[in-house]
Amino acid sequence: MTKGTVFGETGIDREKLIELKYLKDGNGYETGAAVMHRLGLTTLIPAERTFVSNNAQHRAKRDDTLGITVRAPRTPVNRENRFYLQFLDLLNMYDDVPVDAEDPYLLLGRYVQARNLDYGMLLHLADAHYNGNTIMKLAHVAGREDKYEKPKEAIEF
Repeated sequence: MTKGTVFGETGIDREKLIELKYLKDGNGYETGAAVMHRLGLTTLIPAERTFVSNNAQHRAKRDDTLGITVRAPRTPVNRENRFYLQFLDLLNMYDDVPVDAEDPYLLLGRYVQARNLDYGMLLHLADAHYNGNTIMKLAHVAGREDKYEKPKEAIEF
């Protein structure tokens, strides 16, 4: 968990620890304003990162050691649904974060395209686990599908 340098070992690698504790085997994902910032939806740089993990309890909990907040998922997370749930979380929190991108639905659509997400599966998960506002935002993204260009770089999270 520590990194070796020419000066000796450094402290614990927080990113590796987050991955091992909350994201291992696809059972979690990062969400929140930090992801929205990396996608270019907001210029807001959040002070804290948020993760959703099957290893979380029933409520949001701050992990002071890692400086993150971890919350339980709406439905169990696995390798097959984690990017779907991550995307739906972004739509769900859309109104809570100051989105200042020129064309946010275009950016969101590019995420769907880059991850090869299926709109039918997104709609199924949104209907089962999210509210009508999230479904409406999904419709806005899907309605712009003909405008999407292939992203030049893969989106990594």
